[in-house]
Amino acid sequence: MLGIEIGESLVLDISAVTKLTSLSDISRLLQDTLAIERGLEAELDQLLHRRGELEKGLLDLHAGSRETLEVVKAEAESLANSVKRTSNLSERVSRKVRELDTAQSRINGTLESIDYIVNRTNAVDGVQQALQTEDYEAAAQYVNTLLQSEDKYGKVHQDSSIKQSEQQSRILADAQQELKKVVQAQLVEAVRKQEHNTVVRFVRLYAPLRMKDEGIQVFTEYVRNLIAERAREEYSALVESTGYSDNDTDFITALTGLFKDIATAVEENHDLLLTNFGATFLVRFTLGLQAECDVQGSRIVQRYIDHKKLQRLMKDISGFTASQRMEPGQPVTSIEPKQVAGHLEEMLSLAKSSEQYKQYMMGSMQDAMSPAPLDPALEKRFHSGQFSVTIRELIAYYIAMEEFFMEQSVDKAISIDEWTGETLSSSMVDDVFYILRMCSYRALDTANLQALTAVLGQLNTLLASNLAQALEQRWKAGCNKLLKSLGAALGEAGLPSSVPSTTSHAAQHAAVLNNSDMASMYVQKLRSELESSSSQMFPSASQHQRIKSVLTDLSKTASDLGHITSKALDHVANGLMPQLRPILDEVAQVQYELSDAEYAANEVEDTWVQSLLGRLGGYLTTLQPLLTPANYEQLVSLLLEKVTQPVCNMQGCIACPTHA
Repeated sequence: MLGIEIGESLVLDISAVTKLTSLSDISRLLQDTLAIERGLEAELDQLLHRRGELEKGLLDLHAGSRETLEVVKAEAESLANSVKRTSNLSERVSRKVRELDTAQSRINGTLESIDYIVNRTNAVDGVQQALQTEDYEAAAQYVNTLLQSEDKYGKVHQDSSIKQSEQQSRILADAQQELKKVVQAQLVEAVRKQEHNTVVRFVRLYAPLRMKDEGIQVFTEYVRNLIAERAREEYSALVESTGYSDNDTDFITALTGLFKDIATAVEENHDLLLTNFGATFLVRFTLGLQAECDVQGSRIVQRYIDHKKLQRLMKDISGFTASQRMEPGQPVTSIEPKQVAGHLEEMLSLAKSSEQYKQYMMGSMQDAMSPAPLDPALEKRFHSGQFSVTIRELIAYYIAMEEFFMEQSVDKAISIDEWTGETLSSSMVDDVFYILRMCSYRALDTANLQALTAVLGQLNTLLASNLAQALEQRWKAGCNKLLKSLGAALGEAGLPSSVPSTTSHAAQHAAVLNNSDMASMYVQKLRSELESSSSQMFPSASQHQRIKSVLTDLSKTASDLGHITSKALDHVANGLMPQLRPILDEVAQVQYELSDAEYAANEVEDTWVQSLLGRLGGYLTTLQPLLTPANYEQLVSLLLEKVTQPVCNMQGCIACPTHA
């Protein structure tokens, strides 16, 4: 078919029609065209048939829409009128509310004026009467009530009666000034007589009279004088006792007494100041008492430093330490470690009580300001006083003397090392770690981070140098003596001897090997204990991290001590190998391709394996009770490795790890 099909219709291509030459094509195209024409006519008839229905529906829709639109219009107009009436009503109500609010404001203002006038009149009458009867609390309360009214309402209410207002204000001002003078005079007299209850009574009146700054200053000076007076008495007794003997001088009790007086004053006056003056003035009072501690406390501590001649002792220690570095073998210093230990215990008590006192005072100020944090400037002011400076000086003496005591005591323990026969190690290890543990926990008790980290650093230095050097110098000689004792204890046959002295000598020399192993174990244990204890004393993350960084060095020291043990055990294993060499030499001559008769003979007769196990078992049986479990296991491993390696090399054991 020629043309383009679109739906069910056919659009003819006229140019194509003119080119048709076949009659049959022309006829077929004509028939198709007529069919399409008939279909279009039928569709047009259907549309014309529905025209009436469509026109009727359109008319019905138009009629219904008109009625609906009229109804909607009427309802919209009604709604608009209702909204307008409601708006007008709301406007009237709002206007009435504003009028009522204005009236209420005027009424409130009138009531405030009446209240002010009544308060002023009552205050004038009440304060005059209270002054006549010396009821100063009531007089102060009347003045405070009027001052609060003026703060709340101002003085605009005086316009209602200017003349009366001026007269009452003048009377009240005169009474207020008179009351202030009376209160100030009474307080001065009570302070002079040290009548505490009277002082407290009149100090309370400073708050309602708006004299808080003056009141807290006077009260702080009063309490400071009480504390200073008692502290001076204690100090005088302290100075007098220093003229007799050290045993009669109790600096710790004197300093603790000062701390107790200050802490008691803060605690007893806490509610008085917090209720009447507020948290800020309570903190000012606490800092004022701390200023007295800066005077009295630093004087006591400085007296202790001078009396004990710590500065001179420090020079002697520094001079001895310097000369010892130049001549390590010189005799022991004339400074007695016991004397130094006594000073250390005293300094520990002074530092510990000072730290507890400072924590209490800081906690008191922080609680007063809670939930707001304490001003860092106030905290800095507290810690920068003269007492804190003197305590830091005392801590510096403590650190230097503790380091000296540790070094001298450790060297002494090493020099008097002996084997008692009751333990696997010698006395040196237990004595050294007893001393170091005691000193480290003493530093921890000071509650001073600087002291603790310095002592822990010295502890690690002594372990890594003094103790490690002593172990390093002694292990080779001790191992050689142990091998010699084993030879005497086992004999040529490699069987244990029945002579107890030989075993005793072997145990004494085996202690040299055990010393380094026990020392390494003690280092790890000490580190764990100190880390746990310090985390409780110093809960701050930054402080704990600083301590942990110092304790980390102990792990390396423990590893170094373990390395000394490994070298000593390897030396012992190498020393035992010559005793096993004859048996191992037999291995090279053994024929491993056996006949039945030779195999049966080997079952009956001793072989080199039995000899080797017997000799090796004899050594290990003798050494097992003499060594620590860790040392024994390591020695067994070393001996097995050294025995199996040559056997595998001679026999070509492919499965042997050492040969492979």
